[in-house]
Amino acid sequence: SSYLFSCFEHIFVQSMVDKKNFISAGVLEHNISNEGNIKLDTQPLPVNDVELKKLKNETSNRLIWVAASTHKNEDKFFLQIHDYVIKYIPNALLILIPRHPHRTEEIKKLCRNYQTAIRSQNDIIHLSTSIYISDTIGEMGLFYKLSPVVCMGGSFIPHGGQNFSQAAPFSCAIIFGPYMFNFQELAESFIKTQSAYQAKTPAEAAKIIVKWLQDKKLQNKYSEAAKQYMQSNAQTVRNILNKLEAYL
Repeated sequence: SSYLFSCFEHIFVQSMVDKKNFISAGVLEHNISNEGNIKLDTQPLPVNDVELKKLKNETSNRLIWVAASTHKNEDKFFLQIHDYVIKYIPNALLILIPRHPHRTEEIKKLCRNYQTAIRSQNDIIHLSTSIYISDTIGEMGLFYKLSPVVCMGGSFIPHGGQNFSQAAPFSCAIIFGPYMFNFQELAESFIKTQSAYQAKTPAEAAKIIVKWLQDKKLQNKYSEAAKQYMQSNAQTVRNILNKLEAYL
């Protein structure tokens, strides 16, 4: 590996953990720069304004939370969370977005005891709809814009989490479970600045989601902190490009 890394004049890493790993692999420290995570320096996900208006009309006066990028064997935990949420907020709506849309039928069976609507089937969200399964591609921004609270999938099973930072520009209060090892340093940074909340269990997540939905001020505390954290990292790509100019 030392020969391979010697072929590079400079290596840009996203965290101190990565920097230490490269040094352990034989890379000289002065040839490594920790410039941060470029995922924090990206444009917000696209939003279809026509669809947003339509969904806002269908969900007016509803308190909404999103379970984003859920995985197989994890959906049951989000349903347990929703059971707790509707105990205190009966008209709450869960928008469940599977990481892999082909799992729609599997999820539909799990949701057989709930009034469910499915996006790919152009179902309308009625007042009685408790769960909306968004099984489409490229619409995550639409639902982040619609919902004030986002609970990340891949974090309640040993998958390692998903990229939760995409929800931050939409002023979402972000919560995730105990398994965030694929985004460990990013998760720790958000937790440290109270830009996100890490729940040890689905039961703890449920209590926090209810608090956020019922307390707009508390919800805003987390959503604004997340937005500000993203803005503080808005020059990451520019900083890397500036350093690259020395090698051109």
